[in-house]
Amino acid sequence: MDARAGYGVGALSGTARIRLRRLALPAACAFLGALVALLVGLITTPSGDAPSHLFQTWLFSNGGFEVWNNYWYAGRYEFVTYSVFYYPLAAQVGQLAVLVPAAGLLCGSFARAAQVFDDANYLKSAERAAGFLRKEMWKDGALRRSYREGAGTVPGFAEDYAFLVAGLLDLYEADFDVQWLQWAVELQVKMDATFFDEAAGGYFSTSGADASVLLRMKEDYDGAEPSPSGVAAMNLLRLSQVTADPKLRERADRTLAAFSKRMSKLPNGVPQMLCALDASLAKPRQVVIAGKRDAEDTRSLLREVHSHFIPNKLLLLADGGPGQAWLGQKLEFIRTVSPVGGKAAAYVCEDFVCQLPTTDTGKLKELLGEN
Repeated sequence: MDARAGYGVGALSGTARIRLRRLALPAACAFLGALVALLVGLITTPSGDAPSHLFQTWLFSNGGFEVWNNYWYAGRYEFVTYSVFYYPLAAQVGQLAVLVPAAGLLCGSFARAAQVFDDANYLKSAERAAGFLRKEMWKDGALRRSYREGAGTVPGFAEDYAFLVAGLLDLYEADFDVQWLQWAVELQVKMDATFFDEAAGGYFSTSGADASVLLRMKEDYDGAEPSPSGVAAMNLLRLSQVTADPKLRERADRTLAAFSKRMSKLPNGVPQMLCALDASLAKPRQVVIAGKRDAEDTRSLLREVHSHFIPNKLLLLADGGPGQAWLGQKLEFIRTVSPVGGKAAAYVCEDFVCQLPTTDTGKLKELLGEN
């Protein structure tokens, strides 16, 4: 008698068993997703807020590192980086930490949310994240990779620099504080000197300073996080517009060329690199708002800009202050931009060739639609 006869999986034919195995993983994922959704619905902060609200209002508190339950407390800063599920476990085992890559992504996410939703809470969270990283993780002109009751000793990897630069560029376009642009330029210089492959293009993941690392690798796919080279290529394109430095554009082109075969053969594995490629082939687009940052007419124009999806645009503020002065050292055009008739004005440009400025949000909407 066949040992497989009877009931259960063993009684199934070979084809049926294969089909069952194929269904097992999706079924398990569906069950896990349902369980996670249930837990999210049950978990609340001590004040009764849902976790989604926690990210908006609890990211950085003055009190310390309180997550949801009153016994999860450690350190001087509240800084949630990965997800609502990672830190409860980490808190219980005493491994609370800040990792620069996740923090950089988080900074950019909050900055973009602040732009789209015009929400000061999101902006405050992004600013506090960037301020924390600069104060605690930027030591002697280089990044440290992690923080737990003080900055760690491990130097930053390529992804640390790439993700943080991207977050700072997004943050500038939310609060227009030129210090973020200045730091982004400084970080990019350090990243290029430490990780860029001068021979073949692209970025190594590690610096090569550690003799125990026998082979320096380049990440060539986007997994849970995008690859450092893909993010860096986009950063270089954005910074090349801000600084008018042709070397940055050249480095971006060399990075894209280094991964050209990968993009051709497996494009779904490198979506971030494809975004950078798209940006490199498009005409550079800029929107410059001339006016005081907190003035209502300036805010009105900015709200109109943020209401449009315009990939690869560069948004700058000419406020007549230190920010415009610093940009003017890089971009001669910015020196001449000013309000019109005492009102904030918007300049919509391609490669810094601009249409006539407008102070009217309706006209700006029209110009952005054409662009």
